[in-house]
Amino acid sequence: MDHRSPQVIRPAEAAVWLGISQATLWRWARGHGHSDFPRPLRLSPGVTVWRIADLEAWLERRAETADRDLGSRRRNYPDSAFPEEEVCR
Repeated sequence: MDHRSPQVIRPAEAAVWLGISQATLWRWARGHGHSDFPRPLRLSPGVTVWRIADLEAWLERRAETADRDLGSRRRNYPDSAFPEEEVCR
């Protein structure tokens, strides 16, 4: 028996994994809102999947963009606008 992690994910699972609704998933897949969102693979008339690696790469690109955007916004505000987070002990 093969115990490797799956390489693809069905739409319902992809939506949960991304923290969005299935309607949003399909909207993004059609290029509305996120033109760089990975396109699904249609395995048969009733089976559509996304490659997990494609979704992970997309999330990584989005995180890098968000980090750059946050850095540029921080330069426009005084340091007091971004207090250090308190560490819970």
